[in-house]
Amino acid sequence: MKINELIKGAVRETVNFPILFAPFFVSAFLNASLGSDRALTAFGPGWSVILRILVLLLLTPLTSGMTIFLDRNIHSGESPNLPGSFDRVMPNYLPLVAVNLVAWTGIVLGFFLFIVPGVYLYVKFIFTNQEVLLGGETDITKALENSWNHTTNRWGSIFQIILIFEVPLLLISFSLGGLPPGLGATVSVLLTTVFQTWVTLVLTHLYLVIFKED
Repeated sequence: MKINELIKGAVRETVNFPILFAPFFVSAFLNASLGSDRALTAFGPGWSVILRILVLLLLTPLTSGMTIFLDRNIHSGESPNLPGSFDRVMPNYLPLVAVNLVAWTGIVLGFFLFIVPGVYLYVKFIFTNQEVLLGGETDITKALENSWNHTTNRWGSIFQIILIFEVPLLLISFSLGGLPPGLGATVSVLLTTVFQTWVTLVLTHLYLVIFKED
């Protein structure tokens, strides 16, 4: 499946079912709130950073999982249901957090080693959530191994998908510094919600294609 077809499919899906944006909107809103001046004053810079890391580690797997299951509802001809997607994620929540923690530890360590190893590992472990939720893999090592194998000979294509979504988001985020604080934070939350939802849908659809091929 071509990348442009995956992207068009993801955009079309969110236009028809805006509820897909809901999970990532919550995590983006929390991250923005914890990074605000009010939060920094109340918690202090150190605690604010710690809380944002906890949101990343504990909430992002949940929001990603809910988005994946909402997508599967739609493709199964069912109505997307937020409480139902939450219920489907929770039995796999601990393995999901664990596999993300291990993957991100490797990725962060890789970034400290001249950045390139971190980027490489980020792509190699990109399908860990899908492995746990759609592949039914609860063994952390096996989930990481399967993601690694699924990206073999496909690294460049997957990296291209990440660049398409992450680079514009990064550049736009930097440009928001000139906006008033409230407006800049609002735009940042909306853009993060949209881009993270789209990239999750694209990678999920790509994973299912690769899973069938492998």
